[in-house]
Amino acid sequence: MTTRILWVDDEYSRLPDLANKFSKLGFEVDCADSVIKAQTLLDENQYQCVVLDMILPYGGTLPTNSESIETMKSYLGLDVLRRIEEKRGTKSFPKIVVLTIVDEERLAKRLQALKRKGSVGEILYKRPGLDLDGIVKAVQRALEGSL
Repeated sequence: MTTRILWVDDEYSRLPDLANKFSKLGFEVDCADSVIKAQTLLDENQYQCVVLDMILPYGGTLPTNSESIETMKSYLGLDVLRRIEEKRGTKSFPKIVVLTIVDEERLAKRLQALKRKGSVGEILYKRPGLDLDGIVKAVQRALEGSL
């Protein structure tokens, strides 16, 4: 059986390389660049792993009030995590690898709590030195933890 991965990130510059690397390792990769697209793909498909950025655009229409676009992007990856949590207890509950550039204390505490609970398999911070091989290893560790 092919392992399916959903990659949720709004920075598409590296996605072709990532998808190619994972494909060579026998994974099937779908990509989403917004919360709405990720949630749609989660509803339509079964994934064994989700690689999830925390700062994402919503993907809907822009607000008409004074709410800023930056406010809309803040930590919307948590909305995707909630959708995944709804699948807990079903056969389609995937392992999660979180990618974030944010080292903000409240988010870090929340992610660590989700990791202790078993909802998040790995947390990687997007920093210099985090390369494609590091991401591949994190996905493999997360998947091994589910077997």
